[in-house]
Amino acid sequence: MTYNKEDAQMTKGVGILCMVILHLFCRTDSAVFGTPLLWLNKSKPLVYLFGFFAEICVPLYSMCAGYAIYLMYENNRTSFKERWNRIIKLLINYWIILVMFSLISILYTGGNSIPGSIGRFVKNIFLLDSYNGAWWYLHSYVFIMMIPVGILMCIVKKFNLINGIIVCLALEVTGYLIRRFGLISIQMDSAVISYVITEIENILRILPSVWIGGYFCKYKMIGKISDKFTKAVYKKESRVAICLIILGIVFTAYNVLHKAVLVLPVAIVVFVLFNIWEKGEISRKIFMSLGKHSTNIWLTHMFFYTYIFDGLVQSFRYPLFMLVGLLLICIMCSYVIMFINNFIRKWVNETAI
Repeated sequence: MTYNKEDAQMTKGVGILCMVILHLFCRTDSAVFGTPLLWLNKSKPLVYLFGFFAEICVPLYSMCAGYAIYLMYENNRTSFKERWNRIIKLLINYWIILVMFSLISILYTGGNSIPGSIGRFVKNIFLLDSYNGAWWYLHSYVFIMMIPVGILMCIVKKFNLINGIIVCLALEVTGYLIRRFGLISIQMDSAVISYVITEIENILRILPSVWIGGYFCKYKMIGKISDKFTKAVYKKESRVAICLIILGIVFTAYNVLHKAVLVLPVAIVVFVLFNIWEKGEISRKIFMSLGKHSTNIWLTHMFFYTYIFDGLVQSFRYPLFMLVGLLLICIMCSYVIMFINNFIRKWVNETAI
C-alpha cells in the first residue's frame, strides 16, 4: 500500500471533522452549545470528551502539510516559484472568503466588527489581522511555505526516523511546558514586534507535526505499517476491529489523563490508524468530500456560530444535529466559493491569452 493523493485528501477530511468537533463541543458550563442529552456531571456533557480528543486537528493538518512538502522536496518541486504559486492559490481562496463574508456581515449586521474599518480590512488582506479565530493557522502555513524546503526540513534530513521522532516529541513537550507555565514571557509595546513574536510562536508550535509528516513521507511509513499489519492479521474484519479497539483505548486514555501535551503522539496514532483502515465505499466518499471542502470549511465554519451568525448552529440544539448542520452549511458555502474561484481563474486565463 502507498499513501496517495486520495489518502491525503481523506486525512484532511478527518482533520477538518476534528476541527469542527473541537470548536463546537470542547466546552463546559455556560459555554456549552445547544442541549446535550448526556452529561458526565453538572458542568461537562459527554460530547465534551469528543471535543477534547478533537484537539488532534492541528497536528493532523500539519502532518499532512509536512508529508506534502517533503514529497515536493523528493520530486524537486520546491523552487520559490512553485511554492509561491501554491501560496497564491490558497490566498486567492482566502480573499474570496474575506470579501464574501465581509459583504454578508455588512448586509446582516451592519459591518461594525466585520469588516469594521478600512484599515482593519486591509490588514486582513495581508494577514496582519484576523476576523476569525481559526485563521491563525493560515498565517502560519503561508509563512512556513515561504521557508526554503531545505531549511524547513533540516531536522528530517539530519536525523534518522527514531531520533527525529524523539526530537519532535521533545520539542512538543518543551513548547507545552513553556506555554503552560509561562516560562518565557515576552511583552512588547510595539504592535509589529508583538505580531512577529506571536507568528513565530505559532510556527514553532506546529513545526514538530510538520516534521513528523516529513518522516512519514521519507520512510514510506504508512505503506510499511499497513503491509506488516495486513500480513499479521489476515482477515479484514479483524483488522478493522483491532483499529477500533486501539482507537478506543487511545481515546479513553487521552481523556482520562486529560493532558494536552499528549496531543501529538495521539495524533500520530490516529494518523496511522486512519490510513491503514480499509475504508468502505461510503466512508471513502464521506471523507473525500470533507477533504475536498476542508479548506473552505476551516476558513468559514466559525462565522456560523459566532462573529456573524451568532446562535445559528446552536439553534439545532442537539450535538449531532449541530455538527451535521454546520458541515452542510459550510459545504454549501464551499461550492459557492469554488464557483467564484473557478470563474476568476477562467477569467484570468482568458485575459492572459
